[in-house]
Amino acid sequence: MRHKPEHVGQLPDGAAKTTVNREELKVSEKTWTVAKIMALPSFWFIMIGEFIAVTSTSMTLFQVVPFLTDGGISQNSAAAALTLGNVLGGLSVPIWGYLTDRFTTKKIAICVLILAIIPSILFTLIEVSTYGFALVVFWTTITSLIFVLGSMMLGTVFNRASFGTVTGMTGPTRTAAMGLGPSVGAFAVAWMDSYMPIFIATAIGYFCVIFLYYNVRTGNSPR
Repeated sequence: MRHKPEHVGQLPDGAAKTTVNREELKVSEKTWTVAKIMALPSFWFIMIGEFIAVTSTSMTLFQVVPFLTDGGISQNSAAAALTLGNVLGGLSVPIWGYLTDRFTTKKIAICVLILAIIPSILFTLIEVSTYGFALVVFWTTITSLIFVLGSMMLGTVFNRASFGTVTGMTGPTRTAAMGLGPSVGAFAVAWMDSYMPIFIATAIGYFCVIFLYYNVRTGNSPR
């Protein structure tokens, strides 16, 4: 949000601060108590969506290297694909930040999830030895942002004064998802003797998150 110099305390030379000036410095922000936060449907949409997104992503993330090696790609190449994807994911953050300024966080979040669904489905269809490396790099690059989408969405609903409270409330589910995803993924692969179920489950999870994020009311909406 852009402000005039006067709004951030930069007054013209010789100008004295008045009561009006001081009042202008106070940006009207709604105070979100824990009870009010928990009563807001958007909070639950974001928290549940983040839990599903992080669980789905971590479930696949910890299986892509063995997926590639079982498909005929060397251990070093498989690890390189994961590393390269993570590096590119980090480098892409400024691009996503720029797009968020141009559009909205909600639209960008949904866009990222759609882009993540595509390779998740393609994992079940491709010849691993031919396309697996490139697809893992693409998937990892895109999904690197998914781990922070929940916090980004919270920032569109709750103001700066309440952001610490609300992120603290969602912290336990985020941590639980990070631990649950790899465990579920490893168990599913061992039990089903196939990677296909986790890729399908990941794609379905992303579809669910899109639905939840789509229903979030942003901009400190009372709904």
